[in-house]
Amino acid sequence: MKSIFQGQLDRAYFPVQMEDMKATLEFHHYGSAPIRIGDMKVSWEYTVHPSATVGYNIEFGGRSVAFVPDNELFKGYLG
Repeated sequence: MKSIFQGQLDRAYFPVQMEDMKATLEFHHYGSAPIRIGDMKVSWEYTVHPSATVGYNIEFGGRSVAFVPDNELFKGYLG
């Protein structure tokens, strides 16, 4: 995961390199089962995209929100 993230920050694509960032970054690999972070439940699913991309569902307090950062609809799909 770390090497993939570093590749996305290559100077050819992005002006800031990972070593330039002042934040402490941690990378974790999770399986397909939802995870709990405090009172939140986070689940994910692969989306329709040419490369591996996921959308997230976050549940908290009886409500949920979806975060789908990169997705492509099927050709001809009107929603």
